[in-house]
Amino acid sequence: MAEKQDIREEQMTVTNSVDYLRGLKGNNSVLISVLDAISNKAIVNKGHVKTDVLNIVGNYVAYSTSDIDGSGIDGCLISINPTGLEGAQIKVAYNMSIIKVRAAYNVDGAAKWSDWKSITIT
Repeated sequence: MAEKQDIREEQMTVTNSVDYLRGLKGNNSVLISVLDAISNKAIVNKGHVKTDVLNIVGNYVAYSTSDIDGSGIDGCLISINPTGLEGAQIKVAYNMSIIKVRAAYNVDGAAKWSDWKSITIT
């Protein structure tokens, strides 16, 4: 078992990346992956969205097709999660002709999404 030791500030080194962040949870010292630490606080690129990602209330950007999300358009999907299970998704058609939006709200501890609403761009 490794000895318990403190690392002083002047003994730390500079790096361009880390695998984990160290923190406190109660009285315990814990590690959390960098992605887990930022994924609910920053916008994360999810790539080409699948149905398992589509219904997540979170902060992310993805490309989504109409057959996956039921919006009727293919394009960039931006998901915004200010708190808890409440949030919104904004989708812009790849040809910039229409914007679709929908909102998530908390129903008995689960996220419920509204129907897509349209904004036509002329």
